[in-house]
Amino acid sequence: MTRQILPMQSVAVFHGGQKIIGECGSEIRYQIGKVEARDFYINKLGWYAAVFDNVDWAARDKVLSRKPDMFRMWVVKQSSGFISSGKNMRRWFGSEHTQCPNCGKEDEDAQHLLHCPDPG
Repeated sequence: MTRQILPMQSVAVFHGGQKIIGECGSEIRYQIGKVEARDFYINKLGWYAAVFDNVDWAARDKVLSRKPDMFRMWVVKQSSGFISSGKNMRRWFGSEHTQCPNCGKEDEDAQHLLHCPDPG
């Protein structure tokens, strides 16, 4: 693989065979975060590696960058399983109440929050 460095460049940073142009700190932080996220989603949440690798994370980040902070926080919590569901409240704090406050389903979880049949 040929990596082109211009005549007046003393150093160049490459990732995945692509030269990083300009300020590279944010790209390096992004790639480190992606490695950590991959480990978390595969080893903690049970995703298949192929599933994680097929997600267009750059497109996801581009879309989320246009959303309010609270929405982005909700997406992260929902997708990582750290949403404040009844099931998690029992696990984290020993809460006895695990029912969905809208429909009454026991052991309310992240999936239920998206598909609760109650219109409220």
